[in-house]
Amino acid sequence: MNDYSFIESNKYEDILGSGGILKKTLKKGDGGKKPIDGDKVKIKYSFLKNSQTTTNEFVLGYLQEVEGIEIACKCMEKGEVCEVICKPHLSYGDIGLPGMLEPNEEMEIKIELIDFDDNYLLSSQNDVVTHSIQFRVKGKFYFVRNEVDRAIFVYTKILSMLDEWEQDSEVKNEASIVACNLSLCYYTISEYKKALQYANLAISLNKFNDKAYYRYIIILEILKEYDKAIDAIDDAIKLFPTKHFIFKRILHQCIDNKKKVDDDEKNIFKKMLKRQL
Repeated sequence: MNDYSFIESNKYEDILGSGGILKKTLKKGDGGKKPIDGDKVKIKYSFLKNSQTTTNEFVLGYLQEVEGIEIACKCMEKGEVCEVICKPHLSYGDIGLPGMLEPNEEMEIKIELIDFDDNYLLSSQNDVVTHSIQFRVKGKFYFVRNEVDRAIFVYTKILSMLDEWEQDSEVKNEASIVACNLSLCYYTISEYKKALQYANLAISLNKFNDKAYYRYIIILEILKEYDKAIDAIDDAIKLFPTKHFIFKRILHQCIDNKKKVDDDEKNIFKKMLKRQL
């Protein structure tokens, strides 16, 4: 759809210069400024192949809508109505959106920017925790779709937002949940050191986060850090006595694996000594 003759003849604007997002204005806006990341926008949109209209309010910059919609919003004025065509990698990718888009189908959508708040601020820990919980829903949406890179982006942005309020205990608990989610994301793509880093962060923010402890121990086992894993298991059993059977099962695994490593090292050492004799 990024054929230049098509773009020119149909009066589309190539927003990115790559054909990834095409925008055609159907109704001009108020001539004022355009929203940026951090602004709260209210939009109405409908897929061109489906007449169903959806109204949504969200904060730009947190991937609460796919990149194609967020970027288009940042190129619109209040009151503007436009038609947008997005490549799959900027919309719903190789999974699609059931009932709306097939896998790897371009997204054709009509958007109206009803309003936006360019002075939108999170003025209390209640605001920031509420928004974090809302944003996490979208992070989980991307994770379940196996779009782990998008999930990581969302969770990382949330952690950055929460960091300014981290002295508050409620915010710390929320940040611990987000860090644990990030650990799971990196674990899923086998980036174990980063997964360990975020599991450790989750524990430091809330030592009663049992999921973070579990992931931290599992990753230590994968990295063959058996001594550290065994120490962490001892702490976990004391903190979570009702779940001791889960951690004790991992403890037995760690002890067995550590013994195998120790035995292998002893055998290697014996062979080295024989060669020197």
